[in-house]
Amino acid sequence: MQKLITGALLLAMTTASAQAHAKNTRTERIKGIDRIKVLTETSKSAAKTTATLWRVSAVANYDNSGSAPSLQDSSKYVYSNGRGSMFDYSELSYNDYGIESDVLYDTVIRYQDMGSGAQLSGRDFISYNSNNKALNHTQQQMNSGQMTNTNKTVVVRDGNDNPVKNVSLTWNSGNWDTSFVSIMTYDAQGHLLSDSSYTKFGGVASPAYRTKYTYDGSWNLVQYLYDYWDGTMWTGNSRTNFTYNGTKLVTTTDQEYVNSSWRNSYMDSIGYNGSGIYNFYESREWDTVGAKWVNSEQEIHTINGNGVPSKVLYSEVLKNGILTLKQKYFTMPMATRCVRMYMTIPEV
Repeated sequence: MQKLITGALLLAMTTASAQAHAKNTRTERIKGIDRIKVLTETSKSAAKTTATLWRVSAVANYDNSGSAPSLQDSSKYVYSNGRGSMFDYSELSYNDYGIESDVLYDTVIRYQDMGSGAQLSGRDFISYNSNNKALNHTQQQMNSGQMTNTNKTVVVRDGNDNPVKNVSLTWNSGNWDTSFVSIMTYDAQGHLLSDSSYTKFGGVASPAYRTKYTYDGSWNLVQYLYDYWDGTMWTGNSRTNFTYNGTKLVTTTDQEYVNSSWRNSYMDSIGYNGSGIYNFYESREWDTVGAKWVNSEQEIHTINGNGVPSKVLYSEVLKNGILTLKQKYFTMPMATRCVRMYMTIPEV
């Protein structure tokens, strides 16, 4: 017997345009380290230029842990002009929040079931420049029957539309207060070199974190170094090293700076099918006692004739070394568009 969770994408995703593809990283925060799991190709300038190029219109998530599927939350997207949306098939996900949203909406209206049916819970707004690059993201939440400001991010871009400054603000008694600032630097070719973050309290900005990026001769990202401010200087905290087969990412190795030396923590291996499509992922953790890598998780993607996953198996390795199925995802794509996705969890 299995528990079934379904999520329905009610209108499918836009076909990616041929414009300005750039490498971006997908990260997940584990044990204080931003682990880069998969390096994906995305297009932030995806455009809906004709009626044949679809974009997501609404999303609904259902939980079937009881006797019947029940709505958990949903979102409705409102657009102007030709801005579109994207779906990351390597992660079976998309990001619809903030300046880096993959859904280039003007407004998203969010609903949530609080126990008595779907109710309006919040909305987000994003404004753009003439090149459809995000400049401002504002979040509101329902509070005592009224929409109330909560958070806002303002972006400053250079002449090449690279973000050089992100300012995070929180709503406080009718005013926007700056809480966090990020400063980005680039080389002459537009490659990100550093991202420095500062917290702000009482009108005083203090350094917090910094990430520095290193590339090889082909401009593949080969390392990022994560520093924190110890009160007087930047101190190395963690780093991630990347290896490639040509331009295909094959391993990422995370290390922590402990007792004046770098110590392994995680390693991810990524595989591809004969057509170069990502279809395998394996994660390992460093055993500090045995000084060796120990398998922890694995993903296997089944790729259909359209080059997108029809099934993804997530497994984890138990302490006895046995690989045990943890989750299954099944997708229902229309060509390159995902219209429904199911997740099953084996009954324990």
